[in-house]
Amino acid sequence: MDKSWMQKPRNSPEYMNGVIQFLDFAFTRSPFGNKIQCPCKDCQNVFHKERDDVHGDLLWKGILPNYTTWYLHGEKFPGEYSSDETSNEGDDIQGMLHDAFGIHDSGDSEINCTLIGMNMGNRLAIVFLLCWERLLEIVMSLYNIKNGLIYLRQQKNDCGR
Repeated sequence: MDKSWMQKPRNSPEYMNGVIQFLDFAFTRSPFGNKIQCPCKDCQNVFHKERDDVHGDLLWKGILPNYTTWYLHGEKFPGEYSSDETSNEGDDIQGMLHDAFGIHDSGDSEINCTLIGMNMGNRLAIVFLLCWERLLEIVMSLYNIKNGLIYLRQQKNDCGR
């Protein structure tokens, strides 16, 4: 998806059309029903807003300039695939585990693994490979919490002036 509109002036037709395309993209993938996290420069993906409010914020305040992979709005990271997409690269997790650690698929989706004789590094590598999706979810949650705390701290400082 072309995101060059994000660098255009907010009153340009390219920017305005890009905002509409972003809203269509984000709201079709929103897990929050009729709301999404607002990626404007003020809200910084912390606050959930309805379409009209996000639209106004993006036109008036602008979108976060470094938010180029819309991971909070349903876009996959480069190289990340959903379960219904196919790829010839990186899909053979079972084969990689077998080659690296001697782990075999038992046929009933459970992994048989003999950990006897494996060092701690290999055990940790197995855990990481099996849990990478959950790890990414946790990291993104921590990132959102951090941004929320930064925003609240800024609001507190602004109120104290």
